[in-house]
Amino acid sequence: MSLRSLSIARRAGLGFALIAFLVALLGFFALSNMASIRASAVQVESGLVPKMRLVADIREIMLRIRTISLRMALDPNPASIPQLP
Repeated sequence: MSLRSLSIARRAGLGFALIAFLVALLGFFALSNMASIRASAVQVESGLVPKMRLVADIREIMLRIRTISLRMALDPNPASIPQLP
């Protein structure tokens, strides 16, 4: 059966059906990839974000220590130096 023997309406319908099938196939492929991307995002959120917060806390504490050390070096009066919480 040749495409030339089909009427224009049937050829157009077959073309649209083929395009619709390809779009649906592409949609399913995109959904499966989105699921894997979401799994990777959950892994990053559960694994790396708490570690980054811990590093930020350590950095903040180190900056406080440096500030207090600088104040101690500049002002020898121990009463004016704040204590760490």
